[in-house]
Amino acid sequence: MLEVVDGVGPSAHTRDTTTHYDHGRRLAQKLERQPTTTELFLFAHTKKGDGKTFIDKKSKFVNDALQSRREELTQSSEAIDENGLFFNIVGGKRKSTIYGLGSQANEYYGTNVASTSTMSPSSQQNVDEIQDLRQKITQKEEVINDL
Repeated sequence: MLEVVDGVGPSAHTRDTTTHYDHGRRLAQKLERQPTTTELFLFAHTKKGDGKTFIDKKSKFVNDALQSRREELTQSSEAIDENGLFFNIVGGKRKSTIYGLGSQANEYYGTNVASTSTMSPSSQQNVDEIQDLRQKITQKEEVINDL
């Protein structure tokens, strides 16, 4: 979960007035695939998208927290859901958006971020899969009972 960092004000983006949508599109062309939330965050929150020179303390703090948590997950051999990791590190949705993603939040977390639960996307996916499996079990039980 994101903590308040002393001396950190609003983000001072350095990539002119380009929207996160445009950043995402350009990065997707460069990578030849859809960028992860972390890749988009680094591109939009570092000078000239270099991934190293952060535009403010908050952006660096988020990146450091992402790297630390990713390292923990790697050492424990857990599968890493990059988008779920990012969602949890930045504290989920706040004020109908997700920090660091701008208009691209909908692209990663659904069309209505304002109504998204505070669960990570991977957790929500697990809930959906469990519901689907329960429904299939019920259907199979009905077939067995009809025999």
